Amino acid sequence: MKKALAFLHAEVKQVPDELVCYGFQREEIVIGLTRMGFDTCWQASATNKAPVRILLGKSAGENAFAEMFFKKGRKPLDSFLVRRERFTPELKEVLEAAILAPSALNRQPWRFEIRSDERLLISVKNPKGVALKVC
Repeated sequence: MKKALAFLHAEVKQVPDELVCYGFQREEIVIGLTRMGFDTCWQASATNKAPVRILLGKSAGENAFAEMFFKKGRKPLDSFLVRRERFTPELKEVLEAAILAPSALNRQPWRFEIRSDERLLISVKNPKGVALKVC
């Protein structure tokens, strides 16, 4: 997206539960806009009343955003594992999808451990400020 056509923002009270719901609701908007063919980008806001805004635009034919954020600097899967593990191709696909999930400031605090009984344990490194709630 070379130039944003619009900015979407909404005010929210600075209460943890409301901030979590705010984030999930904004992501629903992003998913809907993407389905309609728009490019979107989360942008931190300078005001506390509206902590983020969503930039909305149309692609100029290239994917500069993806180039900038996903081609370089992406941590390898091994860096998210508690210990080096073997897993099925299906589980690898699930783990890679989880790594691509949005996180505050792209911190990606999650860690994965495959237990001997094939259960997956997901933990959070330095959980301060991490919201684990779905609205």
